[in-house]
Amino acid sequence: MDNHGISVKQSDNFSRRLAFGGIIIIIATFSKSFLNLLYQIGMSRLLLPSDFGLLSSILAIYVILAIPSRSISLATAKLVSTTIIHKPIVVIKVLFFHIVKFILPLFVIVSLLLIFFSPAFAVTLKVEIGIIALIGATYTLSVASPVIEGIFQGLENNGRLGISLLILPILKIGLSFTLVFLGFEVIGAIWGLIFASIISPLLLMIFISPYLRGGEEELSETFNFRTILPVLITDLGFILFFNVDLLLVRVFFSPIESGYYAVISVVGRTILYIASSIAIVMIPKAVKSHESGQDARKVLMNSLLISITLSIVSVIIILFLGDSIILIIFGKTYRSVVIYLPLLVVVFLIYGVVGILTNFNVALNNYSLNIPLFLGICIEIVGIVLYHDSLFTVLTIMLFSACFMVFGLICLIFLKRWYLKINRGMELSID
Repeated sequence: MDNHGISVKQSDNFSRRLAFGGIIIIIATFSKSFLNLLYQIGMSRLLLPSDFGLLSSILAIYVILAIPSRSISLATAKLVSTTIIHKPIVVIKVLFFHIVKFILPLFVIVSLLLIFFSPAFAVTLKVEIGIIALIGATYTLSVASPVIEGIFQGLENNGRLGISLLILPILKIGLSFTLVFLGFEVIGAIWGLIFASIISPLLLMIFISPYLRGGEEELSETFNFRTILPVLITDLGFILFFNVDLLLVRVFFSPIESGYYAVISVVGRTILYIASSIAIVMIPKAVKSHESGQDARKVLMNSLLISITLSIVSVIIILFLGDSIILIIFGKTYRSVVIYLPLLVVVFLIYGVVGILTNFNVALNNYSLNIPLFLGICIEIVGIVLYHDSLFTVLTIMLFSACFMVFGLICLIFLKRWYLKINRGMELSID
């Protein structure tokens, strides 16, 4: 027995369960990333460059619309974790409807805004107005999805959480590829995305249904804007940072060039999958270190070391086998994009570092330290709007903004630690 009355055997069992749950989520996350990559690779082979550029713009819209989901899931998971300590499991039913009722107006407002501004989006992105309006009309149907994922995370039901992460990409691949093979081309791919976004929440409701039975329980803590707003703002900057380039290239370049850029972006984002997976593992470790009074920067440094090492391996593979990768996966139509790979992989390698640093600040609730993220986004947007004579210029602007973000984030993280150490020393000297 230890000092807290917990046997070593019980502690070992808990550690094994924790490790097993982590493995499930990491596998699910990698599988989700792989399925999304497979979807983009497959569509790049089946569609013309101009059509693939259009599809990538629609995908970027869906990514931006998903900005609140991670914030809602995280806030829900925290609320569930604290609530079930003092309440029976039947409280999940009350929590579910309480949170859905709270966030439903937000989803309705976003849907109405997307429908209202669909003519402007249609002209800007060169797509049919009906497609944008339909995406807006069906967006509200996904209101329960992030809540359900957050409940599974808070309950540590990693099996159901892992499956819930894979439902949408599996449906997206199945429906879109089927419609494209039936001859509907890019319209079929877009309709597949829309159908998948409708069916996925219905399947998730089946998954959560066992927890929606039973009596009523009074909540001791409620879901409010103070718990979600800081994470939401950070996620907004994070997702815009990784997707705004696709939308701007679609606006300022020809459909064929935007299709070429969409392909090299797919290659670059394979590097980001490594950083995002490391970030998922890093966040709980950073929180634990911080709450126990330890220096969480050690977790950050280890995460950066692992992420950069694995990313460099990916960069070397892409540089040496880039021509073969493009030819085999995307086809000879896109072979000319190989010239962009050396600059591209450097950009996305640094993007991965930005992702690790930003998630570290989120884990420690240091949202103010992510100011360089938003300044970098402004630099990227203004730079591309003013200077877009070639895709090389776009990538150079992205490289500059990413370097600015990394420098700013690192400076603020270490300056805050230095400031706190000085304050602690002054307090001790006064005592």
